[in-house]
Amino acid sequence: MKKIMIIIVSIWIAMTSLVYADDVDLFGIEESDAVVRTINEFNVVRQSLGLSPMTINEDLKDMAKMHSKYMNHNYVLSSIEESDYEFFRGRYPWDRAAYFDYDADYVYEFVKKDIVNYGQGLSKLINDPVGRYILFDPMYIEAGMAIEEGYVTYLFGGNQEEASTFVNYPYRDQTDVVTQWHGDSYDAIYEDVMAENKVGLPITVTHYGGDIEMLLAVDIKLRNQNKDEKVDFELLMPGDYYLLKNTLTILPIKPFDYNTSYDVHVEFDMLKTDGEIVDYEVNYSFTTEGETLDLDKSPYITRGTFTEDLVKEFGYNLVEPLESKFIDVPLSSQQSIYIYTASREGLINGLSANEFSPDLNITKEQAYIIFVRAFENKNDPIIVTDEGLLNGYLDHLSISDWARSYLLKASELGIIADVKGLIQPDKYLTKDEFELMVQLYNKTTSTLSN
Repeated sequence: MKKIMIIIVSIWIAMTSLVYADDVDLFGIEESDAVVRTINEFNVVRQSLGLSPMTINEDLKDMAKMHSKYMNHNYVLSSIEESDYEFFRGRYPWDRAAYFDYDADYVYEFVKKDIVNYGQGLSKLINDPVGRYILFDPMYIEAGMAIEEGYVTYLFGGNQEEASTFVNYPYRDQTDVVTQWHGDSYDAIYEDVMAENKVGLPITVTHYGGDIEMLLAVDIKLRNQNKDEKVDFELLMPGDYYLLKNTLTILPIKPFDYNTSYDVHVEFDMLKTDGEIVDYEVNYSFTTEGETLDLDKSPYITRGTFTEDLVKEFGYNLVEPLESKFIDVPLSSQQSIYIYTASREGLINGLSANEFSPDLNITKEQAYIIFVRAFENKNDPIIVTDEGLLNGYLDHLSISDWARSYLLKASELGIIADVKGLIQPDKYLTKDEFELMVQLYNKTTSTLSN
């Protein structure tokens, strides 16, 4: 019989100028590409932790797709399906695993709503001690995920591992660790802790391969390396919270400082339920993220501003929206008419059927895609004369697969801003870089018109 563990997570999104724009499915990218990209980025983390890479399983993808459709159609956020609801495929995830012929012994399901993209949702799961407890379990080696109108399903599967290993997170030399955390399990794990509403990211040491009876001679130190000051924290011992049975959790009581390195020392003797005693000691450091920029002072250009400026630049006839296409772009907003026009012209899509997220930053490769689409809407298609046009850039291999054909056309059009031999496709586009892009475009098109 299939074995299953289930968690239901509803999350809110705190949008800032530096938040999660790299993975945004801004242009209707194929969903399969988005899943592949998310898993590839997750495997970078797994590699840093010494874990084997995770692969995409088509059965799990089909399961996730059908369950997201079930949730969206029936307006429920749950891993339990009701038989009298449409798209029912089994009450529990293990029932649905049997229906879809998924043959691994263990399946774990997370469900979420209204996240920006797969990567952002997965990051929130990793930042939460309960989520990472599952995601870093070596036995989960296959994944599938799907979204339907804001309802997202993540599925992970695999078979029991016999090996014994420790996983600590944040990991050694990790950068961009969030300074403030208040995830779904905050209330449960901080229930008896006097702490601020938002705290530094909890630090966990989890043992996989045999249950912990107790920890002995526990010695924990957390130090702000920049200030050479110890950091106050509380400890959550294994089993103190039922969903963290084999995890020692260090609970900061205040937020971390920005751009700061923290030293971690963890030492204890672990008594396992089978009587074995294991000595454990680790010393390492991690670095926190940079301070979030004020949106008005940010050097980057947002999706909304980019769309407005581009529609103006190309001289599109504005189409007055009679109804709000995106729930986060009200008709009363200044950018509504430009975003609606760009959508009607096929230049952009929303993050979902009804959301646009105008305040998110835009990456360079995403901006080039819109430029090319806008040009080809008003001119003949761009003919690429040399498939190796991008090879001269030092970072051409970092271009996303779904963007490469567009960047080839952008190079042919002469609008790629060379930065010391780099395209920097995944970097945020600054306002100055946008102006340069427009200048290059105007120079090219003025030549074409002569």
